Amino acid sequence: MIRNAHGGEFESTQNRTLAEQAEDLRAGIKVVEKLGDIPKEIGRDASAVLFEEEAGPEAPFDALMDYAHENDLSGTVRGTDRKTVDMPPAKDETERRERVFSTLLDDINSKFPAGDPDARPHRELLLGIVADAKKYATLFPEKKLTYIEISCNRYEHDEPAQIWHQDTGTYYPNGVRILKTYCGPGTEFADDEVGTNSLSTKAGTVSVFPIYPKGAVHRAPPIPAGQTRVLLFMQFD
Repeated sequence: MIRNAHGGEFESTQNRTLAEQAEDLRAGIKVVEKLGDIPKEIGRDASAVLFEEEAGPEAPFDALMDYAHENDLSGTVRGTDRKTVDMPPAKDETERRERVFSTLLDDINSKFPAGDPDARPHRELLLGIVADAKKYATLFPEKKLTYIEISCNRYEHDEPAQIWHQDTGTYYPNGVRILKTYCGPGTEFADDEVGTNSLSTKAGTVSVFPIYPKGAVHRAPPIPAGQTRVLLFMQFD
């Protein structure tokens, strides 16, 4: 639960501008690592910013994460601002964000129907993450939110780490990405592509980094057999 600078709970987003929502969210951010020179605006011209939200009463959501650890909740859902290639671009950022979250919810409803009792735990977990994504989207009200992906994977065999790499944004000079691991090993960061001074993030840490001209050096971590990993990915252009 986000808390504002005065200790109160995060206010309803109804009838509030994106800028006002972003201000409240920033007030509840605790930066835990700064990779590179971090300017006033989080995520701009920095290698990466890793932050946590101030703790709050999240027991029901934590219980779902425990359930994810113990059960097979595999599946991926996605939201995008272009349902089809020939769909006209959104007329403004409000419409674009409505499209992204609408297609994301459509994917959840299609794969995990509200009336299916077997799908209920997975559905509740995903809807909780969608609520988080809506909060994090307020960090960049001036950017184009174009894509959201929530992946839940249970690994039956040891999964090796990805190679160290940088995301590039040649066509997106304002591109920014947000990653948050909810359970399982977190994203790893390093100074270079051989893994110098590597840093492993823990579950619950939010990673924000630009992708133009190149983003922070990072990789998906090694994942042991039997582990479930739940990850939120957001793309801003």
